Amino acid sequence: MDGKTIQLLAILGLVGSVLLAVSLNRVLFEVRFAIDTLASSIETVVGKGDVYVFRGLDERLKTASRISNSWVRAGIYCVSASAVLAAWSIYVS
Repeated sequence: MDGKTIQLLAILGLVGSVLLAVSLNRVLFEVRFAIDTLASSIETVVGKGDVYVFRGLDERLKTASRISNSWVRAGIYCVSASAVLAAWSIYVS
């Protein structure tokens, strides 16, 4: 295994991991936010107090879905390419 292959493996693995971490953090934050607001809304109905209505959750979840479709896929491709190159370099050696 030469130095360029090792550098390429490291770069692809690092870029893919960073893309996955950042984009999945954003997606999970939006999902957690939606669950918390829905729980608050349910608690207000059960408590027979003021009813709070949260608007815009569908747009936030659509944004999270769009992020997961593009950036997460790019991260998975980078990590997969790194794994394939690692397996190939082991096979060649």
